[in-house]
Amino acid sequence: MNLGIPLWLLALASQSATPEPPHAWTLTHPGSEIVAETTLQTGQRLIARCVSLTRTNPDGFERKFQQVYLDIHGLTGMENHLNAIRPGEAPDRLFLGEWLGGADAGQYSALSPARTVRLMRATGRFDIEFRRASVGPDEPAGASIAADLPADRTALDQVLEGCDEPLQSARDFPTPEVRQAAMALVGRVPRWARYPMPEYPERALMNDIPGGLVAMSCIHKADGDFADCIVTFEQPLGQGFGYAGLVAARRGSVVEPLEGAHSVWLYRFILPD
Repeated sequence: MNLGIPLWLLALASQSATPEPPHAWTLTHPGSEIVAETTLQTGQRLIARCVSLTRTNPDGFERKFQQVYLDIHGLTGMENHLNAIRPGEAPDRLFLGEWLGGADAGQYSALSPARTVRLMRATGRFDIEFRRASVGPDEPAGASIAADLPADRTALDQVLEGCDEPLQSARDFPTPEVRQAAMALVGRVPRWARYPMPEYPERALMNDIPGGLVAMSCIHKADGDFADCIVTFEQPLGQGFGYAGLVAARRGSVVEPLEGAHSVWLYRFILPD
């Protein structure tokens, strides 16, 4: 059984000042990873990682898998699934972020990590507002984090380059027309013309992997189909979940598409009985 959850993502960074200088990035290389870590002035730890691994296919050929991850630790009082939205502020500094709760309390992972790292690198800020999808009585509606990042971006460059990610990408910044129209889509669930249902990957079945998560970024075409889809988040890595998501996206189509806009989809795979 597969559960596809559409996520419309748009968040804008503000330019509020912070009183103290930021902590420097620390760069380490544990195993096959490249890890850049800093502690924000607001107290949370921000960790960007490039993870590389090699898998041997059934035909004997080896394939390399790479993924950038971005985690924040120490964000408490929020529910498992956070949408980062700050509309109407600093429209020239788009900051996209959909975050998913991790195994540890207060830990969240960005579902568009490479893009978010590039925007952190470009703006020198981690300035974002997390809002709950639903708020109960006496529950906080969200949390804001506003902090300058270290001026030396070398550690972030190494994380991106280690995973063959560009330091800059035109895809990160939609046109003003698309950005303005996309604001109306924030929080809306699209109507499907054809729902993209991915199949559980064979490699994961062979390895008894109980489930997986894949987030993909796709561009809307005028006819409602998707183009130029890329995997932005895959967990676990190297078990075929990313490829299965891309294959499914080719079959997906929405009603009333916003041509040229990006949408990010989260697929949650559950091992079939």
